[in-house]
Amino acid sequence: MRSRAFALSLAVLVVSLAILGGALASAAQPVGVQDTPPLTVSPPYPNRADSPRIYLPLVLADATSGAQPVQEPGADQPSAVPTSEPTSLPEVPTSTSPDPVLPTPETPLTDTVPLADLPVITHCGTIAANETWAGGYVHRLTCGVTVNNGVTLTVAAGAVVKFNAGLSLSVNGTLNAEGTSDSLVYFTSFKDDTVGGDTNGDGTASAPAKGDWEKVYLTSAGR
Repeated sequence: MRSRAFALSLAVLVVSLAILGGALASAAQPVGVQDTPPLTVSPPYPNRADSPRIYLPLVLADATSGAQPVQEPGADQPSAVPTSEPTSLPEVPTSTSPDPVLPTPETPLTDTVPLADLPVITHCGTIAANETWAGGYVHRLTCGVTVNNGVTLTVAAGAVVKFNAGLSLSVNGTLNAEGTSDSLVYFTSFKDDTVGGDTNGDGTASAPAKGDWEKVYLTSAGR
């Protein structure tokens, strides 16, 4: 009698366990690994001394939240491989200094200020044919000079005419002085060293003064 009751109790227990197992099986949700990507090796990272790590990303799925990535505990997120920007060449500095300026002479060398000690040509007497006294020379009258009627005396630009003491230039014909603002014609004393140089050769012993020479005289026929 006892054996039979024990066998019946055991059968009930087995049936209960089976029912409970079925209920648990229907409520359980599958858990698995879905589309596991291949193993990846992280590159070296700046400011890290450790060696590259192997990362194994896992994807766990459940019925309610869907696929959720799970990363290995303690592992750092890999960052993008740093790309090196092309290094640009340094700019060559350009000089900003202005062009050198050559010194300007204190006194410009123009015909307005004739050079010292110009060569000397002497004149004396009558001029009977057309004549030109060239520029760049001292024309020194050592005696009175007369230009005849119908004759032209041309004194070129830059010429210096110097008179000895008491002398004159008389013009019965034509006197044509071609001086310009840049290249003057001078009529002065033979003692004047400021133009044409020290023509009388006495250094500073003499100086020009009013009355040293007479005049340039145009007669009634002259012009």
